[in-house]
Formats: sequence, C-alpha cells, structure tokens
Amino acid sequence: MKRILYIPLICSLLFGGCDKDEAPDTLQHPLAQGTWKEVPCSVTVDFTGYSNNGAACNNAYYIYRYDFQYNGSKDTSYNTFYSFAGTPAIEETAPFPGRAREGAVLFAAGNKLYFGLGEHRRLSHAAEQLDDFWVFDTQSNAWDSIPAPFPGGWRTGAVGFAAEGKVYVGTGENGKDCYGDFYEFTPESNTWRKVESMNVNPRSNARVISIGGEHYFGFGKGSKEYRDFWKFVSESQTWERQEPFYEEDFPGMPEAPIVFSINQGGEDYAYVYGYDSDLCFVFRATEGRWHALEGNPFKGMYCFTLDNRLYGMKSYQTYEFKKE
Repeated sequence: MKRILYIPLICSLLFGGCDKDEAPDTLQHPLAQGTWKEVPCSVTVDFTGYSNNGAACNNAYYIYRYDFQYNGSKDTSYNTFYSFAGTPAIEETAPFPGRAREGAVLFAAGNKLYFGLGEHRRLSHAAEQLDDFWVFDTQSNAWDSIPAPFPGGWRTGAVGFAAEGKVYVGTGENGKDCYGDFYEFTPESNTWRKVESMNVNPRSNARVISIGGEHYFGFGKGSKEYRDFWKFVSESQTWERQEPFYEEDFPGMPEAPIVFSINQGGEDYAYVYGYDSDLCFVFRATEGRWHALEGNPFKGMYCFTLDNRLYGMKSYQTYEFKKE
C-alpha cells in the first residue's frame, strides 16, 4: 500500500519590488494544493544530504552520492551514481572511475552527463584538489574522461550548463578566493576556452535554472550574498539582467539553495528554496518577476522535476506530488 505524506501547500505570494504604500499583490502559484504520494523504490538510500548533486538526462534523474567516512582504521568514501526513472526503482549506474569528491559540478548536455572539479578528502593528508572532468553516456551506461583538464583551475561550488551544442562551466571557489569566470567546452574537439563576455561577480554555490528552454543564472555567495538573476543570451554569449531580489522585500536567500522548474497550465515557473529554511521564492516566466511565499512548503525535502513531474526525497523515501 502506498503511503501518503500530507504537506500543506496552500500559500500566498508577495510580489517583489512593489510600492511600500500599496498592499502587495498576490498570486496563487500552481503547486499551492496537492499531496505527496510515496513512490516505492528498490534501493533505500538517504539522498536528502546530497541536494543539488543531481541532473535530469534522457528520461531519468541522476544523483551523485558522496560521503566521507572514517571507520577507525581507514577513511572510506561513497562514490556512487544512481538513476531514478519515475518507476519503483532506483538503480546504480556503471561505477564512476574517478576520485570521490565533494563540491563537484554535475549537469546534463543532450544524452550525456558532465561531472567534474571538487576536492577529494583524505584523513591523513590534505584534500586532493581536482580539475578533471568526466562524461557519462546515459545510453551506453559508460564513463569517459575529458583529456584536457579544466583550464580555470580546481574549484568547488561551480555551475555548469549546455546551450547550442556548447558546454559552459564557471564560478566557484578554491578555498581562498571566489571566481566569476566562465569557460566553454566544445565536445567535437575536446577543447576549452575562456569566455570573457560571460564574466560575473565572483561567487560560489550559484545556481543555473532552465526555464522554458532558457538558461538563468544567479544567487551564490562571494563578497556578499547575491540575489541577482540573469538570462543567458547564446548568440552573444552574454548575460541579460532580470528583475533582482530586492533586499527590502526578500529578507535573505538560503546558501546553496535547491532549485527546480516546472510547467503548469502552459506557464513556466521556477522555485528556489532552502532545505532547512523557511524561505521559498517563485519565478513566473511570463511576468519575468519573483514572488516570495509565506513559508516554505518544501522544507525538509529535496525536490526535482522529471518529465515535468515533481518529485521530492525525504530521508529514505521518494514522493511524487499530485495536484488536487
């Protein structure tokens, strides 16, 4: 029998940037009412601690599980990828041949996953700093390394995305300084090049969200907590500024927020929230503006979308959201 986890999702939204002398407008967002129904899974792994180490690709959602442990005599690390296809099964992929790592970047490009950077923790030695990249072919279930190392140097908390047949990786930090640069990778020639026109304010743990076929970049933390939001213009390889988070309206942004996008009723939305935070925001693409929810209906869950269906992971269970 399926268990049902009831989570109240009846929320009102406040328009950001409204006149302080006027009552704020409200919007009934598309996930305001519904229930979470448990999806039976064949693998019982607690994925909630690995938020943002996931990417949808080729009709499945892939999650990287990294966990450094010390058993009293030696240090061990989980270094495993899992796939979830919306059916009652979570399966391990082909073993990842590279080093276990934290702070890596993972994203999809066509039928392939790109995974790299980060650092490998070791108990008896300093952490190993990694500048390598790997490609996973979801159709053949096979890994391959990119021969050329990432030219921007090792880093954690970077972002990556693919557009118009190109792969882009940028931002992050090296433990001392943050980066605001971006690099383009061309798969056909296995070459990297720096794209000066894509430079942003240096930061780590930013986010890239795909909304209605467009790529957006924002958030993160560097010299300050960033609440900006930019749309990628592939023709000029530049960022087009969107409406920002105004500090007087939005009290803060959770560090390393969880993000997902979904189409409901023919409209595209993006959600940004903190796993253990009361903060949650919604971007409505047709308006090009943000709304702040009163409370966080996804608190304590790691949410993602697959084939425009919303899933959430909580402890050892996986749930699918069913609208009322």
